[in-house]
Amino acid sequence: MARFLSYLLLLPFAAAVNVTRTSFLARDVAACPGDTRGDGRCNKDDTHRVCAKIGVEGTSFWEFTGQSSWCNTDIYGDGSIACPPEKPYWCICKWATASWIKGEGCNDKVNFDCAATDVCNLKASYTDGNVDLKPAHDCMQTKCKQQWDACP
Repeated sequence: MARFLSYLLLLPFAAAVNVTRTSFLARDVAACPGDTRGDGRCNKDDTHRVCAKIGVEGTSFWEFTGQSSWCNTDIYGDGSIACPPEKPYWCICKWATASWIKGEGCNDKVNFDCAATDVCNLKASYTDGNVDLKPAHDCMQTKCKQQWDACP
């Protein structure tokens, strides 16, 4: 009986949590089109949280992050083509997002799938791989305003 009463006492708090849930929850992040890892969601670890359009001709992503392009290749040898031209998005690291924006600027060449990006996780992070995430914050706040404003 005492256990039942303690559950009843916690019920109002549990209801409040459900009302204020954020996109930290996996079900709130849509699949990132073109990402071939697992279910394609940008929530598998603490860094790959941004769904960005990097599989397009002329993107500066590779230049400003120092990485080699894996888009339009079978990087895992399973027959799945990563970020192909018809789905040029991929879950990228928060540090790579900040580095790309720092180099390119927050312009029309930098695009995100806001529904597939864990915006609240990015907003709550200040560094990733020793990279300051302020450029990513500033850009995401503009490009994914609705999701940004919904975060605590």
